Amino acid sequence: MGTVLHWIPALATLCLIVFLSHQSHPPGAGLGLNPLLHLIEYAFLTLTLVWGRSSGLRRRMGTRQLVWLWILGTLFAVSDEIHQSFVPGREPSVGDVLADVAGVTLVLAAYRLVRNRIHVE
Repeated sequence: MGTVLHWIPALATLCLIVFLSHQSHPPGAGLGLNPLLHLIEYAFLTLTLVWGRSSGLRRRMGTRQLVWLWILGTLFAVSDEIHQSFVPGREPSVGDVLADVAGVTLVLAAYRLVRNRIHVE
């Protein structure tokens, strides 16, 4: 049961991203911070995915699991931009996908660098 509970933050974050993507004028639009906001949004999503997959950092993840999380984050970023193409006033952006993937990559790289220190038996 504990493992299922660890996935709740990821599910909530995914829902929030879909909700924000469905807005014609999302919060923060027009501030000139779009790439930074995308990077932060997907970095946070990736933190929640790591939390869920590692059962709250109790299980160490290997390279294969990190690659799968990267693929999942990247596919969600692409699907999010496709979703935006159907929202009035929104359009898909390759730059947004690149910022999203940068956020995913930064968190997974940081996890890989420090995973031995954060792994708890």
